[in-house]
Amino acid sequence: MAGNDATSTRIPSTTKRRRTSGQNAAISNRKRSEEGAQGSIHRYFGREKTNGSQSSGSTTPLDGKDENHYGSETLLPEVALTEEPVDIAEPPQKTWRDGKPYYQRVFDEALTTVITHESHLLNDADMEVIDRYKRLNADGQKLFVRLFSRDCKWIRLTALKYPEIQLDDAYSDLRKVGLVQTDVHFLHDLLNIMSGVELKAFSKECQLITPLQARWTKNECIEAIISHTSTQTLLIGNPLDRTRSRVMKILGPLLKTEGRAIEIFERVMIVYFRSLDLIERPMTAGILSEVERWNFPVYEVERFCDMFATREASVEYCEALRLHVKIEKLAESRKNAECLQHLDEIQALWESLISAADSKGSTTEPTSYFLCQFTPLRVYTVLLTRFALDILPTLHHHSRAMTLLHLMLSQRHYGWGSRGKWWDQLSHLTLNHLETAADRLECALELCVEAIRDPLVRAGWLVKIRRRMERVARKMWEQRQQRHSELNHGVKRGSGKKGGKKLMAIMSGWEELVPGDVRHRLVDLTIKEPTQEVCEANKIPDGTTGRKSRWVVEPPPSFDSAASLPPAVGQPTLPQPEIVSVEDIALTHYAARGYTGLHVENTLFHHLFGLLLYDILYTTTSPTTTTTTPLPHVFQTRFQTLPLDFFTDAFYLARETAIVARCEQVASWSRPDLVAECQRVDTTLRDHNIRGVGLAWDAFDQPTLLTIVACMNPAALSAVLKCMAESYKDHCGGLPDLVLWNPAAKTITLCEVKGPGDRLSEKQIMWCDVLLQAGWDVHICKVVERTEGRGKPRASAPAPARKKSKSM
Repeated sequence: MAGNDATSTRIPSTTKRRRTSGQNAAISNRKRSEEGAQGSIHRYFGREKTNGSQSSGSTTPLDGKDENHYGSETLLPEVALTEEPVDIAEPPQKTWRDGKPYYQRVFDEALTTVITHESHLLNDADMEVIDRYKRLNADGQKLFVRLFSRDCKWIRLTALKYPEIQLDDAYSDLRKVGLVQTDVHFLHDLLNIMSGVELKAFSKECQLITPLQARWTKNECIEAIISHTSTQTLLIGNPLDRTRSRVMKILGPLLKTEGRAIEIFERVMIVYFRSLDLIERPMTAGILSEVERWNFPVYEVERFCDMFATREASVEYCEALRLHVKIEKLAESRKNAECLQHLDEIQALWESLISAADSKGSTTEPTSYFLCQFTPLRVYTVLLTRFALDILPTLHHHSRAMTLLHLMLSQRHYGWGSRGKWWDQLSHLTLNHLETAADRLECALELCVEAIRDPLVRAGWLVKIRRRMERVARKMWEQRQQRHSELNHGVKRGSGKKGGKKLMAIMSGWEELVPGDVRHRLVDLTIKEPTQEVCEANKIPDGTTGRKSRWVVEPPPSFDSAASLPPAVGQPTLPQPEIVSVEDIALTHYAARGYTGLHVENTLFHHLFGLLLYDILYTTTSPTTTTTTPLPHVFQTRFQTLPLDFFTDAFYLARETAIVARCEQVASWSRPDLVAECQRVDTTLRDHNIRGVGLAWDAFDQPTLLTIVACMNPAALSAVLKCMAESYKDHCGGLPDLVLWNPAAKTITLCEVKGPGDRLSEKQIMWCDVLLQAGWDVHICKVVERTEGRGKPRASAPAPARKKSKSM
């Protein structure tokens, strides 16, 4: 529901972890439940692949067994005409409320709310279309909402299987009020609606398919039919009309939602649900809340009716979202050249909006910054970021990418949370692709310095930019040292003393090239190294680059085969080697030292963040800190799992007092106090299965969670919570893979596992520094391949702490 500059607003979910045998049944049940829910989403929104809703120009294979595999060139099969797939049946009517199915309840609620409270966003033409929907009979309204929730394509009436709807009556009513189209004008569109099996049968009737042509794809078959029809001559009538009539007879009644109606009702849903993109349908949360019985946090809904000041503002925002979807689909299909055709238009619109904002001369307050998300400026900023970071570099248009980055960095109206990646990409492109090669190092160093001075650049990006700045400064220093060394060889003996002083000044260190204020900000970035661990195992060679490595655990040598004789067979069953991941190898390594462990990555701290900051997230007054947070309009529908400003920098700035007070309170607790608070909040929310920020009920049960928390230092946990709250979007990833605890010793260790060739990312380096400074025990476990003749693994020992450099 909420987002910043990012296009995605999903909360990271449960990650991989080490499971005990006692958890297997519950995990299997959960997987089946998730698979069912995922299938439900596809069925509710009509995204299943049916013969009656195939896209135009598709290269869908004609083999009925592979119709879900888009874009392949499967051959025409020798199979009989079969029944088309059907939609999932509607739940029994006893589950309906107010005589309406779940999808219509959500649709009507959104429609009524917008008409009542934001009618200024609808003109007379819009209301006329909405009145047409209201004039429909009950079945007509149900069918329209069903069609609205599907992709806007031609659909065969016989392909719709909605038991709760009288389809013939609904179809007639929709035709009467003009909310659907029923006439397909082009033969190509008609043929594309047919299934692959039907196309083959029709081609045989036209005597087109020969043994040599039996390997046609669907598109080839369609083109052959059109070509054959176009070359025919009839004494009476048009051959195209005759073929069209034959195809219509096969297909039966067709319908497609009227485009104007789709546009209006889609805008209504965007306005009601406060949608940030159209990649995920606006009604998704509402539908799942009804079908999957989602339980949302308890909060006060405060609808801000002036989110869009005028109808034109809402129309422009929706058009920007549609353009965003179009660009994303092209980019995912690697059609970057087609994306480039829209860049000039997007840049011109973005610059006009920035100029309008500059002319107002007002700065955006943190408490209202999140409202900028619902403007075309935010959408165009996201698109320009996509071009500068991905599309243009792929096409080798580096100069254009650098121009865009300079433009976006020159303004402060939107993109606060994206400035780190903008500076990083700009310094990278400058260092490697600046037209004047002689100026690359100096210009890249200046950009790194400006990036570090930017207060909106967060710690994760600071680490990455700092490393680039160090490499550039070292290179510049080496070049200068080499030049002056060459000059020094030509200095006469009498002037050697003076020349030596000049050379020593240059050799004093590359840090001298970095301004003092920048060195001061970076002085605490990297202080000490985590403990290094090395363990050996047998790797399975697969020869595939980029795939997660797999390892083999051999059975213990002391295995007694006679003790495992199956009574029925009478033959010994030898244990088979187990294929595991590097995380499993590390868990086994630490289990030998008395640790219990889980592979949870970020999930544990996400869950604790959601528990301990729950009051600040969802209430205006925190009962634990007695601090009121001035947060109007961050909850505007009953279908939100997080505040609308959560993924923006404004989230922390608007709640800084309350968050700091809460973190100080957590730091002052004893371990029993921390366990008691976690148990209180976890019990309350777990019993109701609340879907909130970070909450991951399936990751671990409450006893396991409380056992882990009992080993934590509250002050160390407080530092993690504060870092995540400062910028959840940037800091929600990069935490160590494993959590290891010893209940007897009340100790806890966080371990990042790396296989051969892996290295720490910038976010992982940042979190290692934060965790070590907060007092956590952090390990880096390197899993290496066992080779013959190699000695035992090196004994683990903490690396020596690096001294604070005066300059860095």
